[in-house]
Amino acid sequence: GIVSALGRTVTASGLNSSETLHNMIQTDAAINPGNSGGPLLDAQGHVIGMNTAVAGTTSDGTSAQNIGFAIPVAEIKSLLRSLEQGGTVTQKGGYLGVEIETVTPSLVQADSLSATSGALVIAVSPGYAASIAGIRAGDIITKIGNRSINTATEVTTIIKAHRAGQRVPIVIVRNKTTLTIVVTIGNTPS
Repeated sequence: GIVSALGRTVTASGLNSSETLHNMIQTDAAINPGNSGGPLLDAQGHVIGMNTAVAGTTSDGTSAQNIGFAIPVAEIKSLLRSLEQGGTVTQKGGYLGVEIETVTPSLVQADSLSATSGALVIAVSPGYAASIAGIRAGDIITKIGNRSINTATEVTTIIKAHRAGQRVPIVIVRNKTTLTIVVTIGNTPS
């Protein structure tokens, strides 16, 4: 298979629960019940991720075919020492509550976007920091604090570096208007 996207945010759902996964690798490599949790390898046989989720149904109701997601190996390595010592994995850091996508030239053209770089907000989770502050689907995040945003991954990384309760200015472009919205960072949902 191939890696088709980096830094994806997806919501994985089971029968009784769901979890939002951030900074995922998107791949068309087959991920089936028998190999979920297995390695995603590059052409040289190096582990680049852990197969984790498969897309089921798209937003328009059609079945997704051969779209899988893997946790990047760097994230796994950062947890190994704690796990080897009997620890558990807990999500830490701040949470914004948005599904985002990196603004690319093709996305700008296809969606007639008014900003040529940043992270496009695809969806906002009700009741979380972004929603409470007034960020909307269609907004383009161009800056967080004093850092310019070029990719969706940068948004996730910067927000995770903050603690819940911190107030952070986020610059967005909405319908050709640049706005600064101060967001109170939330807790990562359990």
